[in-house]
Amino acid sequence: MSEISGSVYETISLTFSNVKEEVNAAIQLKSSLCGKLVQCLRNRYHALTHGISPSLACKVSVPLEDLPEQEFDKVGVARGFIESYEAYCNLRGTAPSTEIAPWVEDLVLFKNKRFELVSLPGIDTKSDLGVDLFPVTDALTHNTYFRSFEIRDYPIKEAADLMNNFMRFNRHITYLSIANTGAEISEQFGINLQANIYNRVQVFDFSGTKFKESGIVAFAYALQKMPHGVVTINVDGAITTPKGFSVFLRSIQANPGMNSSLRNLNISNNKMDGETGSIFLDLIRSLSRGDNLKRLSVANTSLNLGAFMASKLLATLEYLDISDNKIDKLQLDSFHTQTQDLKNMKTMKLSNVGLPPEIFGRYVRDILTNKFLSDVSLDLSQNMFGEKGGQIIADEISNALRSHVWIYMLDFSNNGLKPKATKDLLLALPQSITKLVLDGNFSVNDADEL
Repeated sequence: MSEISGSVYETISLTFSNVKEEVNAAIQLKSSLCGKLVQCLRNRYHALTHGISPSLACKVSVPLEDLPEQEFDKVGVARGFIESYEAYCNLRGTAPSTEIAPWVEDLVLFKNKRFELVSLPGIDTKSDLGVDLFPVTDALTHNTYFRSFEIRDYPIKEAADLMNNFMRFNRHITYLSIANTGAEISEQFGINLQANIYNRVQVFDFSGTKFKESGIVAFAYALQKMPHGVVTINVDGAITTPKGFSVFLRSIQANPGMNSSLRNLNISNNKMDGETGSIFLDLIRSLSRGDNLKRLSVANTSLNLGAFMASKLLATLEYLDISDNKIDKLQLDSFHTQTQDLKNMKTMKLSNVGLPPEIFGRYVRDILTNKFLSDVSLDLSQNMFGEKGGQIIADEISNALRSHVWIYMLDFSNNGLKPKATKDLLLALPQSITKLVLDGNFSVNDADEL
């Protein structure tokens, strides 16, 4: 006998298993004496497992061929989510919310498999209509309908605990997002992810949600052992120490599968030290062999831009954000060299990188004259070129556009432009441009002159 269970409905379910013959059978009994019978069976079973003579135990023999076929109830909405939710409410001693069933039914009606918790009525747990969220996420433990779990841009300090609730066992969620929630992710998440070897998560978005140091180490170890490919990792502003950052980067490099699967990596707003920077460059060399990474964000990381911009990885990128990192003048040559080899770039963000206008102008010219590129979006904001520098950039753009490329979008905000340089810039821009941003450049008098 492998299971004995009873209920308030005076029904007993007995499950029998024959390991050698791989046979499973079940019996249901209904009686007002079920409570006493369950206690008797459990006592006998306990006695058997603790070495009491089998002669003192009750025995029941039923031929398998005489057992009726087991009937299963029809699976409920979202593959039993509502029933599971109500069961977990009973387990936790919480009254089920009347808001849950209609919400789930609407998602199923529109074939929506994204579990966006912030769209749930009663998400504000402090209000009179607030819902206890833990039974809601409990119901995801073995659910096979929903493919994502998302909490974004909403202050829920328990967000990480809600995620931990189901992550140890769920095998169907592929998109996991806990972003800008004010929560803190502990090591329990990484432990659960390691234990769940059948998880299918391919997208991790933890932007703006802090990891404890033990939490990022546990998550890093889980990534290192991940048995399947991961497409996106976003830890923008999520890692609090360079040590944790180093461990995280090493874990990606240590997993060979990442080279062939990782397409989007955002590690912006996490500070590097010298060791972390070296590890990152090793990782970039490793990823460049896989030729699959398409989007990379490393803004505000204290990254050594010169060494990074010499990487062959840049030739395959479609999106690059290196804003708020300074570049040493000794590294300018390597920064300039790879520009001519870019083949797929669609968006480059070079905001506040501290380049002199002359170098910046040459770099922009190289991008705009690259015969492999078209419809490029450039963010050159926050570099404070001033009137002279702005004129240099405008002249370079004007000269470059006579020969080749088309700009799709140009962000030139907060660069200290003056009216003349602005006029020259406007005259230089091609008709293909769809968006031009010049915020923060002019005073009222400048605007009148324009």
